[in-house]
Amino acid sequence: MKERELESLRDGVNRFKDLFVMGDVTKAEYKTRLERLKNLVVRKENEYEQLKESLDGCSPLTHAERLQLIDKLKASWKTAIDVQERNRLMKLITLRIEYTRNGDEVDIKVKFR
Repeated sequence: MKERELESLRDGVNRFKDLFVMGDVTKAEYKTRLERLKNLVVRKENEYEQLKESLDGCSPLTHAERLQLIDKLKASWKTAIDVQERNRLMKLITLRIEYTRNGDEVDIKVKFR
């Protein structure tokens, strides 16, 4: 998301330069607004780098650790979490559920976010 914001700001700088070249913006206004845009770009770049650094310290889970966490979730799913909360959580992690029925057999494919 931060990458997209940064790219959008950079595109904005380029579009603003085009406005100046076309004569739609005065030189004084161009300088002040361009400086403001460049400061925003620098701030977003810093935020992006901080996020990257904070994520670098995170190590990915092993398959066994994932299975362990899933087992814990399954154990507490029906006892500790109410129905509304379960639905909300499933909507957050599930992008789409597809199923095909062949007689009594149902093939389910879950696409996660």
